[in-house]
Amino acid sequence: MLTKMRPYAITFARLAILSVLIPGRGLTGQDAGLSTSRTNVQIVNVLVTPRHEANIPAEMAGRVRELLVRPGDHVEVGQVLARIDARESRAEVESVSAELRRLRRAADDDSRIRLADKKHALAVKDHQRAIRSAERVPKSVSEAELDRLKLAVDQTEIECERARIDHELGLLVLEEKALQLTAAQLRLEKHNVSALRSGVIAEQLIELGEWVTPGEPIFRAITVDAVRVEGLLPGTVTPQHFAGAQAVISINGHAKSFLGIVQFVAPEQNRVNGETRFWVLLKNSDGRFRPGDHGTMRLTAKK
Repeated sequence: MLTKMRPYAITFARLAILSVLIPGRGLTGQDAGLSTSRTNVQIVNVLVTPRHEANIPAEMAGRVRELLVRPGDHVEVGQVLARIDARESRAEVESVSAELRRLRRAADDDSRIRLADKKHALAVKDHQRAIRSAERVPKSVSEAELDRLKLAVDQTEIECERARIDHELGLLVLEEKALQLTAAQLRLEKHNVSALRSGVIAEQLIELGEWVTPGEPIFRAITVDAVRVEGLLPGTVTPQHFAGAQAVISINGHAKSFLGIVQFVAPEQNRVNGETRFWVLLKNSDGRFRPGDHGTMRLTAKK
């Protein structure tokens, strides 16, 4: 399956740099360097992109049974966007739940322990009575009978221990089955494709009834309460000098300019032309900026 390119991904080939101007000199950055205290950089093509952009994938394999949102819909964190066929996972949950109920009932039944305790108590009494009889009337109870009664005491004591161990093992099996139920319920929940953050559905990538595999994207979502204005710094300047730089931004279709601060400068340059990606974050609660808009930007940075 071919991977779709994100429409707002910035590449070094898409954004052109006009020039680097040094106030009062009229020279390019390559000619003048960064010897002055302030440097103005005019970027002739910047691009508005979403603050966040991500594919929302399937976590389980199966056929898409429901698509609950459409492109353009606003979604909230945790909102179910689609459902994948979950009949097998639902049956697994029901099966494990039934087994868990059986094990809980068995764990509540301590009749084996109580019966073993009573047998042991009776064996102890029989043995003690035989000892007292032998003490009152010598040779009234044979040594063999005393040995047999003592063996019965030991056997019933072991049966008590065995009954308690079996009960404890049953509790461990019960705990293990409870964990299996939790795992089965989590697998069942994964058949619901949910939003991980609030945003807008930008694209639907799968049609109803299609088969999906884990990790395969179903929707592409963007967050536009704030937007990035991205551009490329030319290789003739020192990129680090523009971290925190003041930006005056003009967006096509807007009469006025907007102010911002450079919040990100990429840690690496393009190996071919030395350009460096950067971006400015602008608030967009009123939706005035749309991803895909173009404009220009003037940066002012201190050395």
